[in-house]
Amino acid sequence: MSVRVIDRATWARASTSAFYQGFADPTFELAVEVELGGLPDRARASGASLFAATLYALGVAVHAVDGFRLRIRGEQVVLHDVVHPGFVALGADEQLRFCGVRWSTDWPTFAAAVRDGSAAAASEPGVREAHPSDDAFFVSAMPWLVVRSARHARSGGAGDCVPKFTWGKIRPGAPLVLCLSAHHGLVDGADVRRLVEAMQDAASRWGVP
Repeated sequence: MSVRVIDRATWARASTSAFYQGFADPTFELAVEVELGGLPDRARASGASLFAATLYALGVAVHAVDGFRLRIRGEQVVLHDVVHPGFVALGADEQLRFCGVRWSTDWPTFAAAVRDGSAAAASEPGVREAHPSDDAFFVSAMPWLVVRSARHARSGGAGDCVPKFTWGKIRPGAPLVLCLSAHHGLVDGADVRRLVEAMQDAASRWGVP
């Protein structure tokens, strides 16, 4: 795990970060539209998992925007080079299981990790923390529901700053509604704009030779 400690003396967000760290709840929640373009059709035509393809596009975007890879560790802020997705899988009892997989920019490798990780998590006897370190981002997809907003569960601890994302049913011709939760000391609206742009770009390129 490669991380870089941020120099607060030269960090442009230093005063903003210090301001929000004093809040009891420094997270903010947004629901934004993301144009997936032809990704859903290409994924279905190729037999790929639409969830894995959408998660891949989000992962590309997360790695394109530093704010979503910044983490608070006590008095330090660190930037991860690579963060790994954790997501929800359902067991046979329809109860939550948590799955963590390694990020890879190679689509076949990543798709296999999501497939195998989902199957392994679904067979777990109960819920457990799948990715206990902070080099992660968390995702929940509910493809059977039209989701327009979400509020994500948080521990309330000072270091609880891992970004969380939720989406629902992906409908033909309609933008994806991406619900996100992030620490306002690390992420702001400009970062969200860059994330959406990067995810849309990654979606437009997914599956295109």
